[in-house]
Amino acid sequence: MEVVLVGACIFYLSALLWYLTGFKKLDTEFKTNKFPPPSVSVIIAARNEESNILTCLNSLLVPENKKLITEIIVVDDFSTDQTFKLITELSIQNPIIIPIQTQNFPHYSGIKSPKKRAIQCALSVAKGDWIAFTDADCLVPRTWVSVFTQAVSNSSQLIAGPVEFFRKGSFLSSWQHLEFAGLMVVAGGSSGHNQPSTINGANLWIRKSAFSAVDGFSGIDHLISGDDELLMHKIHSMFKDGIQYLPTREALVLTHAQPDWTSLFNQRKRWASKGFHYQSGRYKVFLSLFWFIHVLFLVMPVFAFFNLVTWGFIGFILLLKFAGDAFFLSTSNSFLNQKINPFSVLWFGWIQIPYLVFTGFMGTFSRFDWKGVRY
Repeated sequence: MEVVLVGACIFYLSALLWYLTGFKKLDTEFKTNKFPPPSVSVIIAARNEESNILTCLNSLLVPENKKLITEIIVVDDFSTDQTFKLITELSIQNPIIIPIQTQNFPHYSGIKSPKKRAIQCALSVAKGDWIAFTDADCLVPRTWVSVFTQAVSNSSQLIAGPVEFFRKGSFLSSWQHLEFAGLMVVAGGSSGHNQPSTINGANLWIRKSAFSAVDGFSGIDHLISGDDELLMHKIHSMFKDGIQYLPTREALVLTHAQPDWTSLFNQRKRWASKGFHYQSGRYKVFLSLFWFIHVLFLVMPVFAFFNLVTWGFIGFILLLKFAGDAFFLSTSNSFLNQKINPFSVLWFGWIQIPYLVFTGFMGTFSRFDWKGVRY
Protein backbone atom coordinates (compact mmCIF):
# COMPACT_ATOMS: atom_id res chain seq x y z
CA MET A 1 0.00 0.00 0.00
CA GLU A 2 2.89 2.38 0.64
CA VAL A 3 3.97 2.04 -2.99
CA VAL A 4 0.43 2.90 -4.15
CA LEU A 5 0.26 5.98 -1.94
CA VAL A 6 3.71 7.16 -3.00
CA GLY A 7 2.70 6.71 -6.63
CA ALA A 8 -0.51 8.66 -6.02
CA CYS A 9 1.42 11.48 -4.38
CA ILE A 10 3.94 11.59 -7.24
CA PHE A 11 1.09 11.76 -9.77
CA TYR A 12 -0.56 14.59 -7.82
CA LEU A 13 2.64 16.63 -7.50
CA SER A 14 3.54 16.00 -11.15
CA ALA A 15 0.14 17.32 -12.22
CA LEU A 16 0.67 20.49 -10.19
CA LEU A 17 4.14 20.95 -11.68
CA TRP A 18 2.81 20.44 -15.21
CA TYR A 19 0.22 23.17 -14.73
CA LEU A 20 2.77 25.51 -13.17
CA THR A 21 5.24 25.14 -16.04
CA GLY A 22 2.46 25.76 -18.53
CA PHE A 23 1.37 28.88 -16.68
CA LYS A 24 4.95 30.16 -16.69
CA LYS A 25 5.04 29.69 -20.46
CA LEU A 26 2.21 32.18 -20.84
CA ASP A 27 4.38 34.97 -19.43
CA THR A 28 6.87 34.63 -22.29
CA GLU A 29 4.63 33.48 -25.13
CA PHE A 30 1.87 36.08 -24.81
CA LYS A 31 2.24 38.80 -27.42
CA THR A 32 -0.14 41.61 -28.34
CA ASN A 33 -0.86 42.11 -32.03
CA LYS A 34 -0.83 45.12 -34.29
CA PHE A 35 -4.14 44.36 -36.06
CA PRO A 36 -7.10 46.78 -36.02
CA PRO A 37 -9.52 45.86 -33.20
CA PRO A 38 -12.29 43.46 -34.25
CA SER A 39 -15.98 44.16 -33.89
CA VAL A 40 -17.17 42.89 -30.50
CA SER A 41 -20.60 41.82 -29.30
CA VAL A 42 -20.86 41.34 -25.54
CA ILE A 43 -23.42 38.74 -24.41
CA ILE A 44 -24.79 38.51 -20.88
CA ALA A 45 -27.39 35.94 -19.82
CA ALA A 46 -29.41 37.09 -16.82
CA ARG A 47 -32.09 35.53 -14.67
CA ASN A 48 -33.28 37.35 -11.54
CA GLU A 49 -30.20 39.57 -11.40
CA GLU A 50 -31.82 42.88 -10.42
CA SER A 51 -29.26 43.41 -7.65
CA ASN A 52 -26.25 42.90 -9.96
CA ILE A 53 -27.05 43.69 -13.57
CA LEU A 54 -26.62 47.48 -13.46
CA THR A 55 -23.21 47.22 -11.81
CA CYS A 56 -22.12 44.81 -14.51
CA LEU A 57 -23.43 46.93 -17.37
CA ASN A 58 -21.98 50.15 -15.98
CA SER A 59 -18.53 48.53 -15.90
CA LEU A 60 -18.94 47.85 -19.62
CA LEU A 61 -20.17 51.37 -20.31
CA VAL A 62 -17.05 53.15 -19.08
CA PRO A 63 -15.53 55.04 -22.05
CA GLU A 64 -12.45 52.77 -22.31
CA ASN A 65 -14.67 49.70 -22.86
CA LYS A 66 -17.64 51.26 -24.60
CA LYS A 67 -15.65 52.76 -27.47
CA LEU A 68 -14.50 49.27 -28.54
CA ILE A 69 -17.85 47.47 -28.21
CA THR A 70 -20.29 47.11 -31.10
CA GLU A 71 -23.23 46.05 -28.92
CA ILE A 72 -24.12 44.61 -25.52
CA ILE A 73 -26.83 41.97 -25.82
CA VAL A 74 -28.48 41.16 -22.49
CA VAL A 75 -30.73 38.10 -22.53
CA ASP A 76 -33.41 38.03 -19.86
CA ASP A 77 -34.03 34.34 -19.16
CA PHE A 78 -37.52 34.24 -17.65
CA SER A 79 -36.73 36.57 -14.75
CA THR A 80 -39.45 37.06 -12.15
CA ASP A 81 -37.94 40.23 -10.69
CA GLN A 82 -37.12 43.67 -12.16
CA THR A 83 -34.12 42.52 -14.22
CA PHE A 84 -35.62 43.14 -17.66
CA LYS A 85 -37.14 46.47 -16.60
CA LEU A 86 -33.76 47.73 -15.39
CA ILE A 87 -32.01 46.59 -18.57
CA THR A 88 -34.64 48.24 -20.77
CA GLU A 89 -34.47 51.54 -18.88
CA LEU A 90 -30.68 51.66 -19.15
CA SER A 91 -30.84 50.82 -22.88
CA ILE A 92 -32.91 53.96 -23.53
CA GLN A 93 -29.95 56.07 -22.40
CA ASN A 94 -27.41 53.69 -23.99
CA PRO A 95 -28.60 52.34 -27.36
CA ILE A 96 -25.53 50.09 -27.43
CA ILE A 97 -27.46 47.85 -25.00
CA ILE A 98 -29.88 45.47 -26.70
CA PRO A 99 -32.33 43.78 -24.29
CA ILE A 100 -33.95 40.56 -25.50
CA GLN A 101 -36.00 37.82 -23.82
CA THR A 102 -35.60 34.08 -24.20
CA GLN A 103 -39.33 33.51 -24.59
CA ASN A 104 -39.27 35.48 -27.86
CA PHE A 105 -37.09 32.78 -29.46
CA PRO A 106 -39.31 29.65 -29.30
CA HIS A 107 -37.27 27.87 -31.98
CA TYR A 108 -34.51 27.39 -29.37
CA SER A 109 -36.84 25.94 -26.73
CA GLY A 110 -35.43 22.46 -27.37
CA ILE A 111 -32.11 23.42 -25.78
CA LYS A 112 -32.32 21.97 -22.27
CA SER A 113 -29.63 24.13 -20.69
CA PRO A 114 -31.07 27.56 -19.80
CA LYS A 115 -27.78 29.39 -20.20
CA LYS A 116 -26.91 27.72 -23.50
CA ARG A 117 -30.41 28.55 -24.73
CA ALA A 118 -30.02 32.20 -23.70
CA ILE A 119 -26.59 32.43 -25.35
CA GLN A 120 -27.93 30.86 -28.55
CA CYS A 121 -30.74 33.43 -28.65
CA ALA A 122 -28.24 36.28 -28.34
CA LEU A 123 -25.87 34.80 -30.91
CA SER A 124 -28.68 34.67 -33.47
CA VAL A 125 -28.82 38.48 -33.46
CA ALA A 126 -25.17 39.32 -32.65
CA LYS A 127 -23.30 41.37 -35.26
CA GLY A 128 -19.74 41.24 -33.94
CA ASP A 129 -16.93 39.10 -35.32
CA TRP A 130 -16.01 38.26 -31.71
CA ILE A 131 -18.40 37.40 -28.91
CA ALA A 132 -17.36 38.45 -25.40
CA PHE A 133 -19.06 36.64 -22.52
CA THR A 134 -19.37 37.65 -18.91
CA ASP A 135 -21.97 37.00 -16.21
CA ALA A 136 -24.62 39.35 -14.86
CA ASP A 137 -23.04 39.38 -11.39
CA CYS A 138 -19.56 40.29 -12.64
CA LEU A 139 -17.51 43.47 -12.80
CA VAL A 140 -15.11 43.88 -15.72
CA PRO A 141 -12.05 46.18 -15.57
CA ARG A 142 -11.65 49.31 -17.66
CA THR A 143 -8.95 47.54 -19.66
CA TRP A 144 -11.06 44.43 -20.37
CA VAL A 145 -11.98 45.06 -23.99
CA SER A 146 -8.69 46.67 -25.03
CA VAL A 147 -6.55 43.84 -23.63
CA PHE A 148 -8.60 41.12 -25.26
CA THR A 149 -8.83 42.86 -28.64
CA GLN A 150 -5.06 43.40 -28.62
CA ALA A 151 -4.56 39.68 -27.99
CA VAL A 152 -6.56 38.62 -31.05
CA SER A 153 -4.46 37.12 -33.83
CA ASN A 154 -5.27 35.34 -37.07
CA SER A 155 -5.11 31.96 -35.32
CA SER A 156 -7.15 33.00 -32.27
CA GLN A 157 -10.51 31.27 -31.96
CA LEU A 158 -11.14 31.39 -28.22
CA ILE A 159 -9.48 33.56 -25.57
CA ALA A 160 -10.08 33.08 -21.85
CA GLY A 161 -9.11 35.21 -18.90
CA PRO A 162 -8.82 35.02 -15.09
CA VAL A 163 -11.70 35.37 -12.63
CA GLU A 164 -11.42 36.38 -8.98
CA PHE A 165 -13.87 37.13 -6.17
CA PHE A 166 -14.75 40.33 -4.43
CA ARG A 167 -13.02 39.82 -1.09
CA LYS A 168 -15.21 39.64 2.01
CA GLY A 169 -12.88 38.02 4.53
CA SER A 170 -15.09 35.14 5.65
CA PHE A 171 -13.81 31.59 5.86
CA LEU A 172 -16.09 30.54 3.00
CA SER A 173 -15.00 33.37 0.71
CA SER A 174 -11.34 32.67 1.56
CA TRP A 175 -11.84 29.03 0.66
CA GLN A 176 -13.40 29.94 -2.68
CA HIS A 177 -10.58 32.41 -3.36
CA LEU A 178 -7.97 29.69 -2.93
CA GLU A 179 -9.95 27.26 -5.07
CA PHE A 180 -10.41 29.79 -7.88
CA ALA A 181 -6.77 30.83 -7.66
CA GLY A 182 -5.80 27.21 -8.21
CA LEU A 183 -8.28 26.80 -11.06
CA MET A 184 -6.81 29.89 -12.71
CA VAL A 185 -3.38 28.23 -12.84
CA VAL A 186 -4.97 25.02 -14.12
CA ALA A 187 -6.74 26.95 -16.91
CA GLY A 188 -3.69 28.99 -17.87
CA GLY A 189 -1.21 26.15 -17.41
CA SER A 190 -3.08 23.68 -19.57
CA SER A 191 -3.46 26.35 -22.27
CA GLY A 192 0.26 27.07 -22.01
CA HIS A 193 0.89 23.44 -22.97
CA ASN A 194 -1.74 23.72 -25.74
CA GLN A 195 -3.89 21.14 -23.97
CA PRO A 196 -6.61 23.42 -22.55
CA SER A 197 -8.70 21.75 -19.88
CA THR A 198 -10.84 24.33 -18.10
CA ILE A 199 -11.98 27.94 -18.41
CA ASN A 200 -14.55 30.19 -16.79
CA GLY A 201 -17.49 31.48 -18.81
CA ALA A 202 -17.49 34.70 -16.79
CA ASN A 203 -14.43 35.82 -18.77
CA LEU A 204 -14.46 34.35 -22.23
CA TRP A 205 -14.15 35.56 -25.82
CA ILE A 206 -15.02 33.41 -28.85
CA ARG A 207 -14.69 34.12 -32.55
CA LYS A 208 -18.23 33.89 -33.92
CA SER A 209 -17.12 31.94 -36.98
CA ALA A 210 -15.48 29.32 -34.71
CA PHE A 211 -18.77 28.85 -32.86
CA SER A 212 -20.49 28.24 -36.18
CA ALA A 213 -17.70 25.96 -37.43
CA VAL A 214 -18.17 23.53 -34.52
CA ASP A 215 -21.97 23.74 -34.84
CA GLY A 216 -22.28 25.63 -31.57
CA PHE A 217 -23.75 23.69 -28.68
CA SER A 218 -24.84 20.78 -30.85
CA GLY A 219 -24.14 17.53 -29.02
CA ILE A 220 -23.86 19.23 -25.62
CA ASP A 221 -27.08 21.27 -25.58
CA HIS A 222 -28.81 18.67 -23.37
CA LEU A 223 -26.28 19.22 -20.57
CA ILE A 224 -27.06 21.92 -18.01
CA SER A 225 -23.38 22.83 -17.55
CA GLY A 226 -20.57 23.11 -20.09
CA ASP A 227 -21.44 26.30 -21.95
CA ASP A 228 -17.78 27.25 -21.51
CA GLU A 229 -15.51 24.19 -21.03
CA LEU A 230 -17.27 21.72 -23.33
CA LEU A 231 -17.56 24.36 -26.03
CA MET A 232 -13.86 25.12 -25.66
CA HIS A 233 -13.01 21.44 -26.09
CA LYS A 234 -15.11 21.33 -29.27
CA ILE A 235 -13.29 24.36 -30.67
CA HIS A 236 -9.88 23.00 -29.68
CA SER A 237 -10.60 19.71 -31.45
CA MET A 238 -11.04 21.65 -34.71
CA PHE A 239 -8.56 24.50 -34.16
CA LYS A 240 -5.53 22.98 -32.42
CA ASP A 241 -3.70 26.28 -32.02
CA GLY A 242 -6.76 28.44 -31.51
CA ILE A 243 -7.04 28.58 -27.70
CA GLN A 244 -5.38 31.37 -25.70
CA TYR A 245 -5.30 32.40 -22.06
CA LEU A 246 -4.50 35.95 -20.92
CA PRO A 247 -2.18 35.89 -17.89
CA THR A 248 -2.72 39.52 -16.98
CA ARG A 249 -4.55 41.35 -14.22
CA GLU A 250 -5.75 43.84 -16.83
CA ALA A 251 -8.15 41.13 -18.02
CA LEU A 252 -9.24 40.05 -14.53
CA VAL A 253 -13.01 39.84 -14.01
CA LEU A 254 -14.48 40.03 -10.50
CA THR A 255 -17.50 38.04 -9.39
CA HIS A 256 -19.31 37.19 -6.16
CA ALA A 257 -18.42 34.18 -4.04
CA GLN A 258 -21.23 31.80 -3.14
CA PRO A 259 -22.90 33.05 0.05
CA ASP A 260 -23.19 29.72 1.87
CA TRP A 261 -22.01 26.11 1.71
CA THR A 262 -25.30 24.86 0.23
CA SER A 263 -25.01 27.26 -2.69
CA LEU A 264 -21.35 26.37 -3.12
CA PHE A 265 -21.99 22.63 -3.27
CA ASN A 266 -24.87 23.11 -5.67
CA GLN A 267 -22.66 25.14 -8.00
CA ARG A 268 -19.78 22.69 -7.83
CA LYS A 269 -22.08 19.70 -8.38
CA ARG A 270 -23.41 21.47 -11.46
CA TRP A 271 -19.88 22.00 -12.73
CA ALA A 272 -18.93 18.37 -12.03
CA SER A 273 -22.05 17.04 -13.78
CA LYS A 274 -20.33 17.31 -17.17
CA GLY A 275 -17.40 15.10 -16.16
CA PHE A 276 -18.28 12.16 -18.41
CA HIS A 277 -19.03 14.36 -21.41
CA TYR A 278 -15.61 15.72 -22.36
CA GLN A 279 -14.55 14.83 -25.89
CA SER A 280 -11.02 13.86 -24.90
CA GLY A 281 -10.80 10.34 -23.53
CA ARG A 282 -7.36 11.14 -22.15
CA TYR A 283 -8.72 14.07 -20.16
CA LYS A 284 -11.53 11.95 -18.75
CA VAL A 285 -8.98 9.37 -17.63
CA PHE A 286 -6.90 12.10 -16.01
CA LEU A 287 -9.91 13.49 -14.13
CA SER A 288 -10.85 10.01 -12.95
CA LEU A 289 -7.32 9.34 -11.70
CA PHE A 290 -7.15 12.73 -9.99
CA TRP A 291 -10.42 12.00 -8.20
CA PHE A 292 -9.35 8.47 -7.25
CA ILE A 293 -6.07 9.77 -5.80
CA HIS A 294 -8.06 12.00 -3.46
CA VAL A 295 -10.13 8.97 -2.48
CA LEU A 296 -6.87 7.28 -1.49
CA PHE A 297 -5.83 10.34 0.51
CA LEU A 298 -9.23 10.32 2.22
CA VAL A 299 -9.11 6.67 3.31
CA MET A 300 -5.47 6.67 4.46
CA PRO A 301 -6.57 6.52 8.13
CA VAL A 302 -8.40 3.28 7.32
CA PHE A 303 -5.16 1.84 5.93
CA ALA A 304 -3.38 2.84 9.14
CA PHE A 305 -6.14 1.31 11.29
CA PHE A 306 -5.57 -2.05 9.59
CA ASN A 307 -1.78 -1.64 9.88
CA LEU A 308 -1.32 -1.41 6.11
CA VAL A 309 0.68 1.79 6.60
CA THR A 310 1.96 3.68 9.63
CA TRP A 311 0.62 6.98 10.89
CA GLY A 312 4.06 8.45 10.33
CA PHE A 313 3.91 7.46 6.68
CA ILE A 314 0.50 9.15 6.34
CA GLY A 315 1.99 12.31 7.84
CA PHE A 316 4.82 12.14 5.31
CA ILE A 317 2.41 11.85 2.36
CA LEU A 318 0.28 14.72 3.62
CA LEU A 319 3.36 16.86 4.20
CA LEU A 320 4.39 16.36 0.56
CA LYS A 321 0.87 17.19 -0.61
CA PHE A 322 0.64 20.35 1.49
CA ALA A 323 4.07 21.48 0.31
CA GLY A 324 2.94 21.02 -3.31
CA ASP A 325 -0.29 22.91 -2.60
CA ALA A 326 1.63 25.79 -1.01
CA PHE A 327 4.00 26.14 -3.97
CA PHE A 328 1.11 25.88 -6.43
CA LEU A 329 -1.07 28.43 -4.66
CA SER A 330 1.83 30.83 -4.12
CA THR A 331 2.10 31.21 -7.90
CA SER A 332 -1.56 32.07 -8.32
CA ASN A 333 -1.61 34.40 -5.34
CA SER A 334 1.50 36.15 -6.61
CA PHE A 335 -0.34 36.79 -9.89
CA LEU A 336 -3.29 38.21 -7.93
CA ASN A 337 -0.98 40.32 -5.73
CA GLN A 338 -2.24 38.47 -2.66
CA LYS A 339 -0.07 37.26 0.19
CA ILE A 340 -0.64 33.61 1.00
CA ASN A 341 -1.19 32.61 4.61
CA PRO A 342 0.63 29.35 5.46
CA PHE A 343 -2.19 28.34 7.80
CA SER A 344 -4.75 28.79 5.04
CA VAL A 345 -2.80 26.34 2.87
CA LEU A 346 -2.96 23.77 5.66
CA TRP A 347 -6.71 23.93 6.08
CA PHE A 348 -7.17 24.18 2.31
CA GLY A 349 -5.13 20.99 1.87
CA TRP A 350 -7.18 19.19 4.52
CA ILE A 351 -10.61 20.30 3.32
CA GLN A 352 -9.80 19.87 -0.37
CA ILE A 353 -9.58 16.10 0.01
CA PRO A 354 -13.15 15.29 1.15
CA TYR A 355 -14.49 18.32 -0.76
CA LEU A 356 -13.15 17.12 -4.11
CA VAL A 357 -14.25 13.52 -3.49
CA PHE A 358 -17.75 14.62 -2.46
CA THR A 359 -18.39 17.13 -5.25
CA GLY A 360 -16.98 14.82 -7.91
CA PHE A 361 -19.20 11.94 -6.83
CA MET A 362 -22.35 13.96 -6.18
CA GLY A 363 -21.97 15.97 -9.39
CA THR A 364 -21.95 12.74 -11.36
CA PHE A 365 -24.66 10.81 -9.56
CA SER A 366 -26.98 13.28 -7.80
CA ARG A 367 -29.26 16.17 -8.62
CA PHE A 368 -28.51 19.85 -8.09
CA ASP A 369 -30.42 23.13 -7.92
CA TRP A 370 -29.74 26.07 -10.19
CA LYS A 371 -31.71 29.31 -10.45
CA GLY A 372 -34.60 27.77 -8.53
CA VAL A 373 -34.87 24.63 -10.69
CA ARG A 374 -33.77 21.11 -9.76
CA TYR A 375 -31.86 19.12 -12.38
